[in-house]
Order: sequence, then C-alpha cells, then structure tokens
Amino acid sequence: KIRRALFKNVLFFYIRASAGVRLKPRKKLRFETDIAGHCNLNCKCCNHFSPLVEQWFVPLDIFEKDFARLSELAGRQNENIDLMGGEPLLHPQIAQITKIARTYFDGPINIVTNGILLTRMNDEFWKSCAENKIKIIVTSYPIELDRARIKQIAKHHGVRIKIRAQVMNQHMVQAAQRHKRFAKHNSKY
Repeated sequence: KIRRALFKNVLFFYIRASAGVRLKPRKKLRFETDIAGHCNLNCKCCNHFSPLVEQWFVPLDIFEKDFARLSELAGRQNENIDLMGGEPLLHPQIAQITKIARTYFDGPINIVTNGILLTRMNDEFWKSCAENKIKIIVTSYPIELDRARIKQIAKHHGVRIKIRAQVMNQHMVQAAQRHKRFAKHNSKY
C-alpha cells in the first residue's frame, strides 16, 4: 500500500510536470495510505474503488514495517500523512495504527474519514488521537452527520478536527440516498 501511495505521488508529479506546470521539489515526505480498503458508503464516484473492495485491513506488522522504512528514508520528517481508506475508522486496530504512525514520524498526521462512525468511536480511539496529535478530517458528503456532536466529542477529548464544507452534486445526492437505504438494513454501520 505504501508503495502504491508513493507511486501515485510520483505519477501525479510526472503528469503535472508534463503539463508544463513548474513544481517545487518537496523537502519533506508527503503521502496518503489506505488502512482499510472497503467503506461504509457506496459512492458511485469513489476514486479509491471502495464499493468494489472486499473487507480488507492493513495488517499492523506490515504497516509498522513500511512506516519504519519510510521514516528511516525521510529522517522522521514529513510534510503530511493522511490515513485513509475506504473508511479508516472501520479498521478494528485504528488506535494502534495512530500510535505506530506517530512512533515513526514527527510531522502532521491526519485521519481522513466520512465521519459516520465518529460518534461511536471508543475512548481508546479518542485518547490515542489526542496523545499522538492526530488530526481528524471529515470529508464532505451529503449524508446526515451530527457535526455539532462530532465537534463536541473531539473537543472533549482534545482532538483537532476539521469538517469540510458540504458541496453537493448529483452523484453525491445519489450516494446519500444509497447510504440511507444501506444504513436502514445494516445497523452495524
């Protein structure tokens, strides 16, 4: 997964460079990594193809091995790391994932989530995010979220959170409708 994330960044660089856009070389490592392949939404326009993925979680030993090597190569320095998916909060060992990520890197680390599960996350998760200075970024989907409650929980636990503004388009409205139908039949999510 880490190699794939790095490949995406390199590919993006070459696409942008070939378009005649001048890019500054990065002084610090910046990447995203999927820690869960599947998701609790079924978005038609998902560029991670999560609706097509079987349930999958990155094993902790592989995650730690990859982060240890990247940290060694980058000298613990990072511009930004995004823990993503699918839906990263589905990972049953998300608290350990945040600890491992912080063990190897000193810079900003974010969990990028659709936010649906935030109000149901246990104290171990919130404590790990606070202790490891993990910022939570809630992406913009046309789904019903108690944003005020999410902010209240994050503040209570001392966790930084950013909830992106909601911008609707036709695909997002359809995704929200599918999510409502899915949630009706599957109370786990």
